[in-house]
Amino acid sequence: MPDSRNTPPSVLHIDTEMTWRGGEQQMLYLASGLAARGWRSEAACRPGSAALERCAAAGIAAHKVQMRGEWDLPAARKIATIASGKHFDILHAHTAHAVVLGGMAARMARPRPLTVAHRRIDYSIHKLPLRLSLLKYLHCADHFIAVSGAVKRVMISDGVPEERISVVHSSTDPSRFTPDKVKPDPALRAALGIPPAVPVVGNVGYLVSHKAQNFLLDAFAVALRQVPDAHLLIIGEGNLRADLVAQARRLGIADRVHLPGFRKDVPQLLGLMDVFALSSWAEGTPGTLCEAACARVPIVTTDAGGIPELIRDGQNGIMVPCRDSASLARGITTLLTNRTLAAKYAEESYRTVTEDFCAEKLVEKTVAVYKRLLGDAAYGVAEA
Repeated sequence: MPDSRNTPPSVLHIDTEMTWRGGEQQMLYLASGLAARGWRSEAACRPGSAALERCAAAGIAAHKVQMRGEWDLPAARKIATIASGKHFDILHAHTAHAVVLGGMAARMARPRPLTVAHRRIDYSIHKLPLRLSLLKYLHCADHFIAVSGAVKRVMISDGVPEERISVVHSSTDPSRFTPDKVKPDPALRAALGIPPAVPVVGNVGYLVSHKAQNFLLDAFAVALRQVPDAHLLIIGEGNLRADLVAQARRLGIADRVHLPGFRKDVPQLLGLMDVFALSSWAEGTPGTLCEAACARVPIVTTDAGGIPELIRDGQNGIMVPCRDSASLARGITTLLTNRTLAAKYAEESYRTVTEDFCAEKLVEKTVAVYKRLLGDAAYGVAEA
């Protein structure tokens, strides 16, 4: 807990991932935003991880902790030592494995910090027999932040008390996607092997089951019947890469599908896209949709998880049922062939994100959660 000197609160963010995904980007938005507001905001990350590198580049102090799983007692001890030595008020777990590590560390630290844990996807928490996974959610965190109302509803149905869950939507930083940064780049298009002037359907996301890029490939093959010169650009890496490459070959569309892997130039890549297509069957609030909206790329998406809290069908995008390639294909075709409608949706989704899903809102709403847990009166910090 903060001391009597009325110093700003302090947060140690815990991230166990080696790679850079949406959750890590959200963690960095939050950590940087807190630091800008005068909070002491640092991170515990794995050596050699993308999060460690990005935190350092952003000026966020990052502690190297070798975390080999959620029950890694030496890692928990090291986090506890950091928390005790620097008197952190809150340990904020940003990944599933970090929940247990943060809970164990909090019990060993003196004084004991509060623990907050993020939940970013609408999976059931019950992965173990006899609902044993619930134990970690009941005993390893004082409070949870769900990235959507849909995620919160799943947690409640799984047994987590409603009063211990707050909703703070995922977000993006609109300044990363200004018109000059997403201006179409012919050289980049050529480097990716995409011919000049042809329409591009894009997707950004980890290549894993719940992102369902296999359904996107099926949908794109159908859309090509109406827009035969289109190309598909899927940005990201993951264990489904080989399957997707093989599927594209089976569908006879391998020459139209581009999978350049993980990229750091997402704003520039969004500038090449005429339509952003999200095919997931499980989600929280996808940061990639926020990014596409800020880049003014018209969106067709499934109705997974918290997506309906961001995209409203027929108002700022097209929404289709999960695992429905035919409907996804119709949405892609509509946006590629009706550019007036596509432009309207792009402007509306841009307005939605910049008003309600920007990084400033993420920080503001998270600060409100922290202060409610810790007590407003004790802190000499600027109001959210």
